[in-house]
Amino acid sequence: RITPSLRSQKGQIWTKNPTNFEWWEVDFVFRVTGRGRIGADGLAFWFTSAPGVEGPVFGSSDKWNGLGVFFDSFDNDNKRNNPYIMAMVNDGTIVYDHEHDGASQQLGGCLRDFRNKPFPVRARIEYYKNVL
Repeated sequence: RITPSLRSQKGQIWTKNPTNFEWWEVDFVFRVTGRGRIGADGLAFWFTSAPGVEGPVFGSSDKWNGLGVFFDSFDNDNKRNNPYIMAMVNDGTIVYDHEHDGASQQLGGCLRDFRNKPFPVRARIEYYKNVL
């Protein structure tokens, strides 16, 4: 478990070695569990030019250089459109729009409930020939 099921908890796992791949694929399996259906903000997969620093965007900084894939389980904008999975690319100058759950900044996304499932959730992210 990266973080306990308590309010305002943050946890991170970063690689120690930088990568320099022209194409890559990541498969990971995870579970998001806790009391209640709504839970916390969620979790993120980061592919950035530098390790993140702790901050308000799924545990990392508001500005990053690279890709963030967000598994968002909290409905910040009260539109009942969560849990939501989305991808966002940032060049280090864009501040994440918390008020609207980053909706206008996303490359794409989908509604998908991944909390408190009786089975692990699997995600695959692939980058090949400049296509995510």
